[in-house]
Amino acid sequence: MKLHPRFWKQSITIALLVPIVLAFTYISAQAEIKKPANYPTRPVEIIVTWGPGGGTDTFIRAICREAEKILGVPIAVINMPGGAGTTGMTYAVEKPADGYTLFSLGVDQVSTWVLKQHHNYTVDDWTPIMRGQLDTELILINSNDKRFQTWAEFIAYTKAHPKEKISVSCAGLMGTDSLFLQALSEQISVEFKQVPFDSHAERAAAVAGGHIDLLWERPGTGRSFVEAKQLTPLILFMDDDIDDPLYRNTINQKKAGVHLLEGSPSAAWRGIGGPKGINPEIVEYLDQVFYQAMQTASYKKLEKERYLHLRKGYLNHKDFKKFLWDEYNAQYAASKKMGWVK
Repeated sequence: MKLHPRFWKQSITIALLVPIVLAFTYISAQAEIKKPANYPTRPVEIIVTWGPGGGTDTFIRAICREAEKILGVPIAVINMPGGAGTTGMTYAVEKPADGYTLFSLGVDQVSTWVLKQHHNYTVDDWTPIMRGQLDTELILINSNDKRFQTWAEFIAYTKAHPKEKISVSCAGLMGTDSLFLQALSEQISVEFKQVPFDSHAERAAAVAGGHIDLLWERPGTGRSFVEAKQLTPLILFMDDDIDDPLYRNTINQKKAGVHLLEGSPSAAWRGIGGPKGINPEIVEYLDQVFYQAMQTASYKKLEKERYLHLRKGYLNHKDFKKFLWDEYNAQYAASKKMGWVK
C-alpha cells in the first residue's frame, strides 16, 4: 500500500516535535521552581546508606537521574552501607550544611535513633528534604522448599513442629523488621530466628540458596527472584490483592487473618535528608526538584514496576519532619513494649 505524501509529512513533524516537547517539559519545570541564588554551582553528592541493588539504592538512583536534569548539575550517588544505615548517614551529617551533601533517609535511621545504636543523632540533627516512597512488606520462601509453598502449608508445618525456630533473613535486628516479625510471631504463635544482612542481594541469596527459611522483603526488590522462580511469595502485608501475575495468587494479610501494618510504625519508607542547618530556600528548591523528578514518565514506570504506586509516598519537607517525629514516637512505644528501651 502506497502512503500519501501528506502522511509522511505529518509523521516527520510529530517525530521532530517529540524531543522538543520533552525538552520544554524540563525547561518548564525549571521555570516553575524558584532557584536560590548561586545554587547549585557544582555537583551534588547523595550518600546511599545501604548497598547496591536494594530498594533504597534503586529509589535514589532513579530519582537522581531525573533530578539532575532539572538541577543542571550532576548528582554523584555513592553507596556507603553499614550500621543499619548509620555509617553513610554519619558521614553526611558531618559535612557542611550547604546542600551539596545529602543522604538517603529511611526507616532504619529512625530505629537506630530510638535504640541509640551506632549514633546519637536525632531528627534535629537532620534537614528533611522529602519523603518519596512508602513500600509494602511481604515474606518470600525458597521455591524448592518441600515443607511448604503456601501460607496454609506454612501454618500447618509450624503447628506440627512447634519447637522449631523459623529463620528469617531481614535488614537488621531491633528495627522495624524485628517489630513486625515479633508482632507476627505473637499472632501466629511461631518463634522466628532473625538473621540480619546489610544488602538486599545478600538477604535474598541466603534464602534462594536454602540457608535461611524466609525472606522479609518488599514486592519490588523481590520481583527478580520471583520471576526467576528462585523465590515464591508467601504472604503480602496489605489488605488488598496486587493485580499482577507475579503476586496475584499470593494471600494478603486480611485473608490470612493477621493485621501487621495498621497504623504506625510504618512499612519501609524512603526519603532524602541532609545535615542540620541547610538554607530553607535550598531545602524548598530541592524538595520541588525531587517532586518534579517523581512526575516524569521514567520514574512513574519504576513506581509501577516496584509496586510503589499502591501507597502514597510523597511528603514535602515540612510534612516529612512531622512524620519523622510521629514515626519516632510509634517506634519508641513499640520498642518499649518489647523491652528494648526504658
